[in-house]
Amino acid sequence: MNVGTGFDTDLAVPASPAVREVAGGLAVDRRSLMYTNAAGEQVDSGHFAIVRAPTDDDKQERVFGVVDQNWTTVDYVQVAEGLDKLSETYRVATAGVLRKGATCFVTFEGPQFDVSGDEMRDYFVANLSNQPGRAHKVMATPERIECENTEIIAESLASLNLAIPHTSDAEARIRLAGDLVAQFREMTTRIRETFELFAATPLSTEGLDTILRAAFPNPTLPAELRLFKNALSGAEEGAIKDALGDRFDRIVVAQEKHDQGIVRARELRSVAGGRFEAFEPSRLGGTIWAGYNAVTEMADWRKGRNADESLMWGSRAQEKSRAFTAALQLANN
Repeated sequence: MNVGTGFDTDLAVPASPAVREVAGGLAVDRRSLMYTNAAGEQVDSGHFAIVRAPTDDDKQERVFGVVDQNWTTVDYVQVAEGLDKLSETYRVATAGVLRKGATCFVTFEGPQFDVSGDEMRDYFVANLSNQPGRAHKVMATPERIECENTEIIAESLASLNLAIPHTSDAEARIRLAGDLVAQFREMTTRIRETFELFAATPLSTEGLDTILRAAFPNPTLPAELRLFKNALSGAEEGAIKDALGDRFDRIVVAQEKHDQGIVRARELRSVAGGRFEAFEPSRLGGTIWAGYNAVTEMADWRKGRNADESLMWGSRAQEKSRAFTAALQLANN
């Protein structure tokens, strides 16, 4: 397995050879799950485990999840053949595998453009999956070239963000995505128009707070803490502690974690606010474009575990998407 390999876009490597280089040795299959009934008999459950065979760099089998009989595994190279036509127009830039092989991705590089002089480049990502609960997807992810920030666009705008189910026709549907280059171009036009609107719209202090709070919200209050948000006297707290016993200590720990989450969210909003104030190019300072990109910079560049994966498919991608949605709403008001 290869967690990530770059390709020379001048060589126009098709999608399937790129995927073969990073995931050609992966083997994933379904295995029937059995159980023992009350009579001691082995019974087929009708469900299957999705299992990846050992690889050169990971000698043990990996179970990706449990599915029913309608869910089929995919061969990444075979499915990527459906994207080869797309790679004639949008050149393959990177490919790799994540989650021990449960996901394989291919990124396609498109042409450069600018947002009021701020240089950008179109990118599209095909996310192929053998992870139950995660569909194959093809989505738009433009990049701000100056600081290499990857933009995560809301699905309502990235209309070719295709969720392709794990059924027998999945390969054909991904091939369809590869044939729809014209729709990619139409989608990028809409995205560029939205970015230009962001760049042309001033952002108030209240608007910036709206974007930052959308991206970095305070954590939800755990249910076990809601009781303590009433004005409890010392005697009442003591009575509750006696009644709950060991659970009270767990509630105290939950309160500490919740408080830490609030502090962390405030820190992220504060640092992103500083990036907004110092945004470059300065001619676009004070705009929705600057506010939105303050969030993308925080998502892309702060340290943390599994940061690369998170910024494309995890919590950091969600930060960007929430910021984009809030920015779009402000721009259209």
